[in-house]
Amino acid sequence: VCDRVSPIDPETPKPENHIRFVCISDTHGRTQNLHVPPGDVLLHAGDFSSSGRLREVEEFAEFIASQPHKHKIVIAGNHDLTFDT
Repeated sequence: VCDRVSPIDPETPKPENHIRFVCISDTHGRTQNLHVPPGDVLLHAGDFSSSGRLREVEEFAEFIASQPHKHKIVIAGNHDLTFDT
């Protein structure tokens, strides 16, 4: 049995030997003024673009690369069409 996970204030100090996940989604290319809290793992859970055009993918790649998180996980969403197989 697992305890329920509740959101915490991003400014809460991270306990020693813990991993902080930061989860975002549905940015649809609007990352210019997005404040992403610090953490160990950044998870983007889909829809980083509006249609998956090359320029949108390139801009998102620049955004995600600029984030300080040690690990980054990106899940393509239904709007990220160029990632369909």
